[in-house]
Amino acid sequence: DKFLMIVLAGNFNYLSRYFSAVEESILKAKITQKFATVFGMQFDEMKKIISDYQNFIYRVNHPSKNTLYGMSKAVFFKYKLGQYQDEYFAQLNAPNPLFLKRMDGIMENYIWNWSTFLEKNKYHFLSL
Repeated sequence: DKFLMIVLAGNFNYLSRYFSAVEESILKAKITQKFATVFGMQFDEMKKIISDYQNFIYRVNHPSKNTLYGMSKAVFFKYKLGQYQDEYFAQLNAPNPLFLKRMDGIMENYIWNWSTFLEKNKYHFLSL
C-alpha cells in the first residue's frame, strides 16, 4: 500500500532524532523484518521498497528537508491528485499550498510519537 509505505519511510527519517546511529540501525532492521513478514517478503525486498519510498520523498521534497512536508507531497504525487485541483495547479502538476497545509495536518497523525513512548517505557535494544 502506497500510503503505508509513505508513512513508514517518513517515520524512518525521524528515528535519528531520538536514537543513536546503532540503535536506529537495529530498530530499522527490526521494523523492516516485521513488515517483510506481514507482507510475505524477504527482508531485502522490503528494505528496497522502503528505501525507494525514502528516495521518492526526498526527490519530491527537494530542496526542503521537512519530512512531514515531503510525506504530504509524496501522497499528492503517488495518488496523482494534481488532476483534481483547480486548473492552474493541475496544469503545473504542483500541489496547491492550501492542500499541502491540510495534508500536513493529516500526516501529523501518522508520525510516531517517540518522545512519549520513551518517557513511558525503558527500552533496551539488547533485548530486541
